[in-house]
Amino acid sequence: MKSSRENALNSATTKSKDNPVPLLFFPGLGANARLFEYQAGFFDHLVVPSWQKPLERESLEDYCHRWSTSLDLPKKYFLGGVSFGSMVAIELSKYLRPEGIFVISGCRTKNDIDERFRIQEQLSRKIPSSLIKPVLGGIGLNYFAQKEGLDYEQTKILKSMVEEIDLDFFRWSSTAAAQWSFTGTDSRITAPIYQIHGEKDWVIGLQEGNESEVIENGRHLINLTHPELVNRFILQKIENHRMTHPLIMKKTSVMGG
Repeated sequence: MKSSRENALNSATTKSKDNPVPLLFFPGLGANARLFEYQAGFFDHLVVPSWQKPLERESLEDYCHRWSTSLDLPKKYFLGGVSFGSMVAIELSKYLRPEGIFVISGCRTKNDIDERFRIQEQLSRKIPSSLIKPVLGGIGLNYFAQKEGLDYEQTKILKSMVEEIDLDFFRWSSTAAAQWSFTGTDSRITAPIYQIHGEKDWVIGLQEGNESEVIENGRHLINLTHPELVNRFILQKIENHRMTHPLIMKKTSVMGG
């Protein structure tokens, strides 16, 4: 039986190397580049920049504004992210000029954030940092894996990310996400938004009015559980964009500031 990774690599009919447009993707809360393991193996030009260290009490908008000045970018590129990472991609798009924005299991505005998350974030501030990783790696990991229906390989990826979590950044990003103030209207954002969401996402519910590709029975981590569908969606959007916007690419490194 093929693994999820093999299915992801072999699913699309067009090779990603024919689409040399860099993809700058940002992971969700507590995650890192390993979250995109099934995308990185398919898209040769996918880059996950290292997070910039946030300032004390810095808002997500201010963080992205500051970070946008230090990102080394090629002439043409797409931004995207999963969950919290999609908020980052949208905020960066106020100051950058991506070809498009991929929102995977994410929010387009502050109204998409579940109120329960805001309450949980406030309560979590009382938990000592020394207890966060054991909780996340124990009960939290088992609960999340069960809710998502993860197989052994996918659970192993999730576990590795918990073991490598930066607690200071995790605390800041949780607060920044809960306090995100974006209403969905900003003339600086000119790139199209391509959204894909799980039908049964229990973390960020699918909002009516958001034009989205919906994965039947998909939950929150669809890029892990349904990588072939997510990869095909990304590839199709890039291809459609290229048909109407000819891209002349140069080999350029993309690094975090």
